[in-house]
Amino acid sequence: MGFLLKGREIEGFSLRRETNLEELISHISCDAVIALSPEGKDTPLNQVYMERELEQVTILIGGFSEGDYVSNVHEHTDIEISLGKGLLKVWTVTCEVLASLGHE
Repeated sequence: MGFLLKGREIEGFSLRRETNLEELISHISCDAVIALSPEGKDTPLNQVYMERELEQVTILIGGFSEGDYVSNVHEHTDIEISLGKGLLKVWTVTCEVLASLGHE
């Protein structure tokens, strides 16, 4: 990470400063953008990957103490998924996302 912060390049990684979500998503170029939201459809992530035959996705994880996105995130997503009732800690959500990648 230090190399990126010093302006150096690392293959497969980049650091973008002063950019908005729309520009970032456009730069990433993926099959779908999934927002994890308490208001989303309660569907297992691995099921979404298989049903839509997604290979490269961008998953947005909000880190809020309560509630949901207040910006225009919903305008830039293809799918909104909930990982269940109640709010989860960011690290729990991250673990759920990583675990879903290993299931077929």
